[in-house]
Amino acid sequence: CGGLVFQLSEGSRRVRTVVPMAFQSVLAGIMLAADLVKHSAGFPMSPTTSTRVNLLRPLGSHLHDPKAKDSSGRCICSDDDFIAAYRRKYGERVDQVSDVSAA
Repeated sequence: CGGLVFQLSEGSRRVRTVVPMAFQSVLAGIMLAADLVKHSAGFPMSPTTSTRVNLLRPLGSHLHDPKAKDSSGRCICSDDDFIAAYRRKYGERVDQVSDVSAA
């Protein structure tokens, strides 16, 4: 689960401590579940986005940024073994997903 490092002071001595922030993991799970519900309901796939939320601050008005496929080739979506396993499980739909995420 997520955590945050806080700098605390005990008198003149500074101490760093990690504070668990389990609600970060919960929010990620809720967002994933919402996407699964949209997918199972047959809604069209939306372009790939990156969502950033700082749970220690008020929500901003803009949370999603367009996200292109990683061009360095380090993304698992570019790995030949991953693509082969995906195609065995789901068929050739991987090409459709690649086209959407590259947009």
